[in-house]
Amino acid sequence: MGKSTALIFLILVGSLMGNSVPIHTSSVSVDVGYQWIWDEVATTGTSDINGDDVLSWGSSLGAYYNSTEIMYKLNDAKNHFPDLVSVFEIGKSYQNKSILAVKITAPNTRTLQVKYETAVVGNHHAREAITVIDVLLYMDRILYLYSEGDSVVTNLLEEAEIYLVPTLNPDGLDALYLNPWIRKNMQPIDDDGDNTTVDQSEIRDVNGDGYIAQYYSYKYGGYLFEGVDGPDNDTFAGEDNWGGVDLNRNYPFQFIGDGSSSNPRDMNYRGPAPLSAPETRAWVNFANNHTFFTAVSLHSGTEAIVTPWSYTDKPAPDQAEFNYIVNELKKKSGFLEWSELPYSYSTNGEWGDWMYGVDNTLAVTLETYGNNAALHNTYYDGKSATVGVWDRFNPPSKDMIDHSNSLVQPMIDFMVTYPRSGSNYYHKLNGFTLEGNRLTLTGQSEINNLDVVIQYRNKFQGWTNIDNSTVDSGVFNVSFSVEGFTDKDMRVFIGKGGRGLGYQFNGLIDIKGEPHVISYENNTLPFEISGTDISTINVNYTLTSTTTTSRSSLATTISSIISSLIPTGESTSEKSVIGIFGILAAGVPVLFVIRKRKNS
Repeated sequence: MGKSTALIFLILVGSLMGNSVPIHTSSVSVDVGYQWIWDEVATTGTSDINGDDVLSWGSSLGAYYNSTEIMYKLNDAKNHFPDLVSVFEIGKSYQNKSILAVKITAPNTRTLQVKYETAVVGNHHAREAITVIDVLLYMDRILYLYSEGDSVVTNLLEEAEIYLVPTLNPDGLDALYLNPWIRKNMQPIDDDGDNTTVDQSEIRDVNGDGYIAQYYSYKYGGYLFEGVDGPDNDTFAGEDNWGGVDLNRNYPFQFIGDGSSSNPRDMNYRGPAPLSAPETRAWVNFANNHTFFTAVSLHSGTEAIVTPWSYTDKPAPDQAEFNYIVNELKKKSGFLEWSELPYSYSTNGEWGDWMYGVDNTLAVTLETYGNNAALHNTYYDGKSATVGVWDRFNPPSKDMIDHSNSLVQPMIDFMVTYPRSGSNYYHKLNGFTLEGNRLTLTGQSEINNLDVVIQYRNKFQGWTNIDNSTVDSGVFNVSFSVEGFTDKDMRVFIGKGGRGLGYQFNGLIDIKGEPHVISYENNTLPFEISGTDISTINVNYTLTSTTTTSRSSLATTISSIISSLIPTGESTSEKSVIGIFGILAAGVPVLFVIRKRKNS
């Protein structure tokens, strides 16, 4: 991308929260050789094709992305932005394909890093391929603005861990070039009642008009697709559709109801049991390992904003907050709320209801695109039929970046940044101390039953509880044992249920023994030094003013003080400041940890 093109795009995508001074404060390495999605689409995007576009593109899906291309894209981002991006698998699809997630966050640079978690997931429904683009475009916008030194994005990534799952349904996505009507996953079911779950791929464009037609057969007792009779030789053609289970009806919350179907032939078939689909199990396991403050699921087929509850028209406990969110999203997109649509309906076993009702996340579903005019009636084999499903759910590939950028991205921006400004945290953390293996926190709560949890990050990229406590309104003082976990990434999570903030410790180490005061004459700095020996020293530091002191200069000063305390003949090069913990603010205690360097 040329500089002028880059500047034009920067103006188009904005900087999340308005104008800002580009100040790049992090030491993160940035590789500008990365290919942005808008550059890729500029060379591969096409105008609308007569018919279902994806049939002419084949398995590559044209400028849209299949699951292999998503994998390459995410890994390319990781390779070019290694300090910002990590890629990992949250589970497997029915066909054993990786369901990939990307985490975007800046390295912890603050003494006590406050970070919340937020998530965006696309493509529950296979034919809604535009939602994959929406997620990937958001990823590239964030990385691009960060690489341009945008201060708002820099601050965002220092305060948030953003998790993106471009497709939850890679099997169905990859099969769209065979049948663009595919909505469900590819888990085999006996949808045509022939006592076999082998899908026989009977569907194809028989008349060569570029479409796959759908029509109702009274003889068959259900919808059939344009095609030829397959190996089952049952005189019906096009009944052997692939899969499956509607992933957005398979979650374990209000599973059974009029908002889903028990008939495997139906598009909204909920499956035989909650989480019967491996894809929904993958998401639930993933979400259970995290504490997402906000989360967004992207769909297409119309343009609307959906919040809990979806299974009933009764108000949610946080209805006032959801109303505020919806109103802000309306301003940014012009979309209607789901209940305002003339054809809205209820859903059971739905993602957003589970995320909110069980996981306590402020969950919003965005219906990002719809073109009802694309669906039109025709005749196939002498029967009334419907065609145009691809264009109903997906824009022409040359238009998908502009559409997402103007309508969808501002809504994702709002939901991702909402925990920073729009929601009440219900607490204030004043400080903490570490004595031996006990970590003690002090703060103030505005509500009763506030959760205070000490956690470590496990190998699956999630947070696992070590210990927890519940505090009531007022000043609180809680203590946890961290023995055995001090060599791991740890944080304190404070919130209501699963919604709150994580305070991450940078390199917390185990300090053994009772500290004793080491005098330092003529000390002009506002701290005292204590420690068990010269190789492990605690510095309890309280700022006496709001004057900003850089961490690097403070560490240098402390190191010089420590050097003056080292017995004659012992090398000062073996001593270094290895951790600084706390909040650099007036009157707040900060813990410094200094220890002897290990021999290399």
